[in-house]
Amino acid sequence: MTADAWTKYRPQPSAQVVSLLPEGGRLSTADGVVTLDFPAKAIEAALELGVQVVIPAEPRQKNGEFRWLTLDVTPRDPARAVDGHLRLAQPVTLTFDLTGFPAWLEPYLVHQVDAKRDVWEFLPAHYDTVAVYDYNNALLN
Repeated sequence: MTADAWTKYRPQPSAQVVSLLPEGGRLSTADGVVTLDFPAKAIEAALELGVQVVIPAEPRQKNGEFRWLTLDVTPRDPARAVDGHLRLAQPVTLTFDLTGFPAWLEPYLVHQVDAKRDVWEFLPAHYDTVAVYDYNNALLN
């Protein structure tokens, strides 16, 4: 697969500011590629988040791995971060629309633990190859 074919189907970069309330809720990137479902009480007080989707210029990364996209979610108020990270009291569900993702690759989810040393950890993830959603994001099958 050429670089042009690879990038033709990749999501576009985006950045936005979204508000999250203690009641929880669903936040999506402007293009709908990434959805974050926050349960009630994930945060104690209302919070503004910067949500950015970054698309690496070159999908092949070190060790032969491919990076499809990077999601960066940060509190707009740096005082709300703990050790440079957004800390939540409840688990959050991330949903990525992998339309166009090469079928020959196995997707995985990682979290950058230390940006200075470029340290990452794998996160538990489930890849549903047959899920189909309607325009209201309701599961159809």
